[in-house]
Amino acid sequence: ICSHIMTYQMEDFRARNGRVLLLGTGYQRPPYYIYASFGFRDWGAGYEGRMRYNNPADPDFETTFFAHTPTKVVKAAWGHWPRVAFMAHLPFPDVYLRSVSMEVWGAALLEGGYCRYMVEGANRPDCSAFVLETETGAVAAFATCVPDTRWQRRVNLLDVVYHPNFTKVDLIPLLEALPRTDKPTHCYADPRDREKIAAIETLGFRREAVIPRLFSQSDTYRDGWLFIR
Repeated sequence: ICSHIMTYQMEDFRARNGRVLLLGTGYQRPPYYIYASFGFRDWGAGYEGRMRYNNPADPDFETTFFAHTPTKVVKAAWGHWPRVAFMAHLPFPDVYLRSVSMEVWGAALLEGGYCRYMVEGANRPDCSAFVLETETGAVAAFATCVPDTRWQRRVNLLDVVYHPNFTKVDLIPLLEALPRTDKPTHCYADPRDREKIAAIETLGFRREAVIPRLFSQSDTYRDGWLFIR
């Protein structure tokens, strides 16, 4: 039954000029092998069970899609979800801590985090989110500023996830679009995330703390930096 449905679905996807499909499933469980038989492959070591299908008709799609073209800042909407998820699932060399509020560590599927924000936060006056769109239609970056529930919503938590082709010059207009409030705003950063750190420092954030062994990447504990404005 699954094979018949998947055959129809994959043919329909290619007929509509679809390029990439993402999914998560139990590693080496029956669904895993069904997806694999239709060309889905694991993202890589450490992401077993998270799979991707590439349309063979356009092998250079990802490179072209994320070309560094002029960008515009747009308020995050439901229609951005597939493109935000596509950007967030891509590996980012040497940067593992990417979004605390949406729990983006390394490459992430983000089908839950983004939808949860749109349902629970998009219409709240104390939450804001914007995306950076390119001329190719890609979402090159995604920024959020939401109340940090760990501190009784008395401080805001700023996060930004972006594609490594883009720099602080691209990120600054995106971050400037997030409304400022009277609350302190916190931003956690991977010390290796140079472009993010440069962007938030330009906007007045200052590093106030080094938190030893804040998170683990594979079997290695790493420090985190806390910036405050």
